[in-house]
Amino acid sequence: MEIEAKAPKKEPISPESRSGKVEAIERAAFQLFHERGYGHVSMDEIARSAGVSKATIYSHFADKAELFASLMRANCSMTWVRTELEGRPVEDYRAVLKEVAESYVAILSEKGPMTRMVIAEAPRFPEMAEIFFASGPMASRGALCLYLERVCAAGLLSIPDCDQAASQFFALLRDDIYLRLMLGLPIDDPAAKIRKSIDDAVDLFLRAARA
Repeated sequence: MEIEAKAPKKEPISPESRSGKVEAIERAAFQLFHERGYGHVSMDEIARSAGVSKATIYSHFADKAELFASLMRANCSMTWVRTELEGRPVEDYRAVLKEVAESYVAILSEKGPMTRMVIAEAPRFPEMAEIFFASGPMASRGALCLYLERVCAAGLLSIPDCDQAASQFFALLRDDIYLRLMLGLPIDDPAAKIRKSIDDAVDLFLRAARA
């Protein structure tokens, strides 16, 4: 495991300057961690990529682990898919399911690199994996579960366990398209294939929920 020497902290700088430097450091670190993995990136490389000195990095982060943790916390706090379903009409359940599915699949393109990074570094940073899981997949599943319970209470669907059904709905979306997005592989005619994947998943889910 790489051990970095800690430089003494410098004098405080202005908030505006600090914000810009931290943003540059985290942006450079994220790119390098994504390309080469946490263990193969040095603080010297991050400093060069960010255009700052290594002492500047150490003035904001105690070590590489703290930098990685800060980076993951900032990203993991962002929910994967829309969770503002509380006010949606229960009669729109098909449209709501499609919206949830579309945002789930679309966000993979944005968060795919971060997700792969979290998976790769989960053994080293299990607390980051927990934050990621709770603020992403579990938050989305919980919001969908509550919405499905309202739909069922209105007599529009029949679902014995809405929490399990919400989990199964997202599982239906993890098909070949999902795997290609997660692996960063190209997709021929992605818009059409993603649309068909979502339509098929929603149709299958609703056939079971109406039984």
